[in-house]
Amino acid sequence: MNKPKILVDDAVVAVRSYQGEPYHALLADPPYHLDTISKRFGKSDSAPARYGTDGAFQRASKGFMGQSWDSDVAFRPETWDAFKAVLYPGAFGMAFAGARTYHHMACAIEEAGFIIHPMIGWVYSSGMPKATKIRVDDLVWDGYKYGLGVQKPALEPICVFQRPYEGRPIENIVKTGAGVFNIEGGRVKSDAPYVINRFDDGAKPFGGGAGHEYTTTMETNGRWPANFIGGDLPPYFYQPKPNAKERDAGLDGKNPHAAIKPIDLNRYLATLLLPPEMYAPRRLLNPFAGTGSEAIGAALAGWEQVDAIEIDQAYAETALLRINHWIPDM
Repeated sequence: MNKPKILVDDAVVAVRSYQGEPYHALLADPPYHLDTISKRFGKSDSAPARYGTDGAFQRASKGFMGQSWDSDVAFRPETWDAFKAVLYPGAFGMAFAGARTYHHMACAIEEAGFIIHPMIGWVYSSGMPKATKIRVDDLVWDGYKYGLGVQKPALEPICVFQRPYEGRPIENIVKTGAGVFNIEGGRVKSDAPYVINRFDDGAKPFGGGAGHEYTTTMETNGRWPANFIGGDLPPYFYQPKPNAKERDAGLDGKNPHAAIKPIDLNRYLATLLLPPEMYAPRRLLNPFAGTGSEAIGAALAGWEQVDAIEIDQAYAETALLRINHWIPDM
């Protein structure tokens, strides 16, 4: 298994000087640009953020990329235009986003010339609401709250997008291996078989097949991948946020990143993006690499070349330690 490469650089600058073969896909966790945090703690006379139980809140207030405040780089069309230039025609990309700021990133990606596909919703159960009470004497407001964090946060969107094919899709796909989803690899396994009814004459379920003869079969090879990751029952793939053991594995101390994504979740996403083995070395671009979760997940999924780019030296060093832990030398 090949280890991902970590380049310490600005992702946009780095890809603009890239001279290698095009990438088959992109997987990224860009900054969410949580401007409410910067407004709260970014003023010169602001009190420092509370440390909390593990320091995550304080780290978040300092910005995801080790900068003064969280960057809006993912909201700029030129960012995604630079990435598009190093992808094969038809190549897919996936990028995590904040629930409140997803639309800014999706619009920038679309403006750069990508096709926006239905997003994937990553659902978890560990979010904490940050609602504000109405502190007045009138009891009519008892139980009412306000603010941007009124509802318990439990979903983060994953934007799915694609560089347009050049010419016929099938010709692009056969030539490069890019532009398809690995459905079999992404099936959600279950011990219980499920029923599939298919019309004998090939009619579609919503295409006027009512009343036609059909055959019932029992499927056992797993459910078709859904654009929903979560839930407590099959057929959904449930993936909680990473615990401290996963975040800090391979490190001497705590992982400094404030928004670490689960390795298994990234392995699943990278598997969906993985072309057939005949197109090896399969190349994945991983800008905004943070402390390496996307890169590790992609390598575990079977990608032979994972090029990760991270602007923050400390994050990159942490990513290297985590890579060496999860992907030891063979």
